[in-house]
Order: sequence, then structure tokens, then C-alpha cells
Amino acid sequence: MEGGPLLQDWWTAESKNFVLYLNITSKVDTHPDQGMLQKKGGNGFPYVVMMDSGGEVLTTFRPNAATDVQAAAAKANDFVSARDASAKNPKDDDAKARYLMVKLTMKPDEAERKALDVAMKGKVSKATKEKFDGFVAGERIKSWEQGFRTTMRAAKPEEREATQAAEAVKAYEAWKGGMKPPTDDVAWLNYAMICCGGAIKSGDKAGAEGIVTWIETFSVKFPQLKDTVKKMREDIANIGKTETPKEAKEAK
Repeated sequence: MEGGPLLQDWWTAESKNFVLYLNITSKVDTHPDQGMLQKKGGNGFPYVVMMDSGGEVLTTFRPNAATDVQAAAAKANDFVSARDASAKNPKDDDAKARYLMVKLTMKPDEAERKALDVAMKGKVSKATKEKFDGFVAGERIKSWEQGFRTTMRAAKPEEREATQAAEAVKAYEAWKGGMKPPTDDVAWLNYAMICCGGAIKSGDKAGAEGIVTWIETFSVKFPQLKDTVKKMREDIANIGKTETPKEAKEAK
């Protein structure tokens, strides 16, 4: 990362809006702030967060573009606003719900999840209800991804291709049933690609094209996706054909 995005002019401009701090995990006891990665919720490198002056993590993000930093700053501001409003008035269900959703997105906690359900039964705004619907959709997708990984690990090598195809079809059915990414966030990209494969396997051209269009929005930030999108569109074009162009050529 330090050899790419962090050398760009947009990073220089955006980073002026906050105080930068670089923590290096050297595992040398005499070096300052060892163990901070784990304390702040990280489990790998690079790990980028925005914190307040007290060291509380407000959001995590990956700075691939200026828009990523701006979106993270907006989330951090929402977090602080909701946290402070909730602390000022503990009976403010709307502020408490918004605060808990941000916290739970970063780190699941059973007690806080129950508290969120209680807060949502109180007086909350339409915007908070919509955000909660997206939050629940995100929970469902994360749960599905965990199950998918477990299923794929358990599959025998000779069964993996068929297993993945079957799971992709199930994922697409869930997508059609409303389990769609709650935000245009790269975190949902892998799920979307699996669902697109399920739509293609199901023979649903319109559905597959809709998902590809969503995936394509990330190709500006991640140019390597262009080849993936191109391949998906080729597969979509071949839906309903008894044989692919490659198979037809080999048959001659």
C-alpha cells in the first residue's frame, strides 16, 4: 500500500484532514505500542483505521482512492455523532441504534446486538430503519459467506466445482429473495460474483446482467476486474446455447 495509493496526490490532500499515525509491529518489546494491531481489532497487514483522540476505533477502511477516505471520514463522523448523542441522552433510541450498528459492523457482540433490537423497537427515524434493514442484510450475507467457506472446505477435490456451482445457485436465489448488498461497498464483491455465477447457471440473463452491472462499478477502482466482467458477459451471452463457441469449434 505504501508503494501505491499512499504515494498519490489525492492521499496527500486527504490526509491533511486528520493526524497520521503509523504503527509498526516489530515484536520488539522496547519499541512503542507493540500489540496495538490486535488491540484495535486487526489480524493482518495492512490494517487502516480512523480513531478519535481517545483511541477508540471509529471505522476501518482500505484507502485505494480518495473516495474511500471520504467515505470512511463520513462513517467516523456518523459514529461520533451517534455516540455523543446516545451518551447525552441514553433514552434516545435513534442515536443508540445508529451507534450500535456502527460498533457491531466492526466487532460483533451478542449483548450489543440484543440492545440494538431493543432500540429499534423504540422511536427511530425512517433513515435509521432503512439503515437497519441494510445492516440485517449485511449480517445475512456474512453468515452465508461463513457457511459457504465451510461447505467448500468440506467438499472433496473432485466435488468442489459442482459444489460451488450448486452453492452459487442457492446464493442467487437468496439474492432474488432480497439478500442483496446493502451498500455499494467492495466488501460485498465476492458475494456478488458468486451470485452472478448462480444466475448464469440458472439461465437468468437479466438477473446476471444486473449483477454484472453492479460489479462493473468497481472496475474504475480495481482495473483488474475488467477481465472478470468481460468473461461474465461472455458467459451471459452463451446462456441458452446448446454449445459454447469453443465447443462448436472443437466439434468441427
